[in-house]
Amino acid sequence: MKMVLKTLSVGKLRSPNSTARQHNRHQLKKARALLSEHGIVVPIIVDERMRIIDGILRFEIAKELGLQELNAVVVSDATEAKLLQLELSLNRVAEDGAWDTEQLKSKFEQLIEYNVDLTFTGFETAEIDNILSFEVIEPDDQDWTARDPVTQFGDIWRVGDHIIACRNALAPDEVFGNVLDGLELAKACITDPPYNVPTVGHIRTTHKHAEFAMAAGEMDDQDFTEFLSRSITASLPYMDTTALYYLFMDWRYVGNLNTAAKYNGLIQQNLCVWSKTKEKG
Repeated sequence: MKMVLKTLSVGKLRSPNSTARQHNRHQLKKARALLSEHGIVVPIIVDERMRIIDGILRFEIAKELGLQELNAVVVSDATEAKLLQLELSLNRVAEDGAWDTEQLKSKFEQLIEYNVDLTFTGFETAEIDNILSFEVIEPDDQDWTARDPVTQFGDIWRVGDHIIACRNALAPDEVFGNVLDGLELAKACITDPPYNVPTVGHIRTTHKHAEFAMAAGEMDDQDFTEFLSRSITASLPYMDTTALYYLFMDWRYVGNLNTAAKYNGLIQQNLCVWSKTKEKG
């Protein structure tokens, strides 16, 4: 496969018959604004017959802007299979990346000093606000010697549209009473109940972790199954009949969880296994 950079007439370029990558109106509007501001600095990629392999969005906007020429990388001596692989890989590989929020914040702070429009970075205003409010808390700044937790049993925290309640998950009135009044029934329940194992020997951390209030290894098999069943039963009055439950459990007690779920009329839809192949902090 050979490649050469050329300046080509926009009129000679050909759109592909189909493309797996779709762009909505919002993306088109954003791309139009960005390319109008910065120009088309990234070459498109075409084959020998001037068919566009990558850069269809840049090509369409170039036509809208009335551009007569575009820089393009012309790929030759490549099979149709190789060209298709190239098309998909160029669109897919960028999705695997992740942002370093600390570095991202630093770059936005630099742009603020330059007094330029931050939206010409491609980020939404809400995203930028969120990034700029990011704070790195160093481990040395944490007070690990504190004995009394801020949150006490019975507390309810309201964080924007979210509600965090520190209550007994086995008693529905205690958990949800006067908290969810007037709200629609939930469409999903995502819960990670305790696994009935002690923290020592199971939770790997550099700091001492207190035992869970319930199901920390003190229950026998029957008691733990009943414990899980009661927690599901407590949530049912607040769940829509079409709701999905996402229940997490240690592999040793998956059987107990299935028994508890079936007792409450839940039907298993799938099983996802978290394969912890790499140690992470």
